[in-house]
Amino acid sequence: MECFRHWGCRARTLQGRKLLANTIMLSLLWHVTAILPIPEPTVQGWQSMLNKFILGRKSDPRAKYSPLLHRTWQFDRVLGLGLPHVSSKIRAQPLQRLQHLMEGPSTTSPPWQPLVQRQFSRTLGKLYRDTHPFDFLLYYPNTSSKWLCLWELHPLWCDIWAQWAAIPMEKRMPIVPNLSTVMTMPVWLTQYDAMRNHNKHCAANLAKMPPIRRWRHFVNINRSWPRHSEFISAMFNGNPFARVKLSATDTIRPAEIPCTSSVYLHLTRTYNAVRQSHHNNANADILPHPFIAMVKDNVQPFQRWPRRLIIDLAYHAPSLKVQHPMASTQRSTDADLKRYVRLVRRTCRQSPSLQADVWLRLLYNMLPVNSRFYYLQVSQPTAVCCAYGCGAVETQLHVFHQCCHVHHVWQFHACAWQYYGVSFDWSTISDLDNFGVNHRGVELKSAIFLV
Repeated sequence: MECFRHWGCRARTLQGRKLLANTIMLSLLWHVTAILPIPEPTVQGWQSMLNKFILGRKSDPRAKYSPLLHRTWQFDRVLGLGLPHVSSKIRAQPLQRLQHLMEGPSTTSPPWQPLVQRQFSRTLGKLYRDTHPFDFLLYYPNTSSKWLCLWELHPLWCDIWAQWAAIPMEKRMPIVPNLSTVMTMPVWLTQYDAMRNHNKHCAANLAKMPPIRRWRHFVNINRSWPRHSEFISAMFNGNPFARVKLSATDTIRPAEIPCTSSVYLHLTRTYNAVRQSHHNNANADILPHPFIAMVKDNVQPFQRWPRRLIIDLAYHAPSLKVQHPMASTQRSTDADLKRYVRLVRRTCRQSPSLQADVWLRLLYNMLPVNSRFYYLQVSQPTAVCCAYGCGAVETQLHVFHQCCHVHHVWQFHACAWQYYGVSFDWSTISDLDNFGVNHRGVELKSAIFLV
């Protein structure tokens, strides 16, 4: 927090403070967050202080500030201000470390790779498969689960696992895995929707008895689904927790285990649903894990995803369906808004920094005009009135254009701009799509536009 006080007076614009935050302030954190799990309240405190500094130029963590822009557009990198989202940047670091873990053994492999893999094998216990060491990527590190021994895993890797599990499955699997790969995926604690019921419950929610937790392979050798009797018989073979009973005919039979029928029914429905949804790619090769994506027209596993894709995967800033401040009847689609925001940013780069900052705040409706303080009218009836003393409600339109104390400035400039056919009016300044010139200014339009 001390760096905010030290650098707080160095930048007077939004872009300047954002540059300071990215290059100097936050760089001090990344060395720590790369090796230590950070509690969520601490991350939220950092984000709050960062927003106060960039949007409100506050350097004291106790200072109060009410943001004048919806949080969706604060962090949006295309349509918004692109403020750094600390939690997303922190999540990208463990994902990159997870990539190093999943890389095959080589001369450049990190020395800690086999140690961490051994920890995960002890953590998964009977769920661990030597042929599929990354089954844990389909699980959630639930601390109350009786299936997982999380005390065997280092806290750093528990945090990495939790960060990975917090990402929606559709982002982790941008490409639907083929049937052969799905048939080798774990089923008990999986987060894969195709293997969960309509209540989003996996098979582990039904298998609450230790004998059931020892069940392994379900499909027959010929890849057909077994009948109920075959299923029970197969699950008892080689199961040290299996119990037997003496029947009325003096024959030894497997003892009935509670929830066996419900588990079999769930697995049968899962098998049929998977077969039906993946019938188009049934003959594809089995992949080591289902986390693959298309990179430059090539299918690449997660450990080979580029940094850009990892950053997009880790990004989880607030994103709600709210109207954009620059939306209008002519700009109702995302494509139109993206084009217009690019035009605004390109124009701001040509103007002096302070003027560009005020204009950018105006277009995003971020200026602290008095009309925003309507809630103070109970104690101060004139709280929303114009600061120039004209008595009107102070909106952005009024304070910059309609007020009698400033309107004569617009009239003064209108005569000079009229020669080129430019309507020097509020609609032209606040909406660049309305900017136009006559035949005298066609060749000079780009230069006139940036004046």
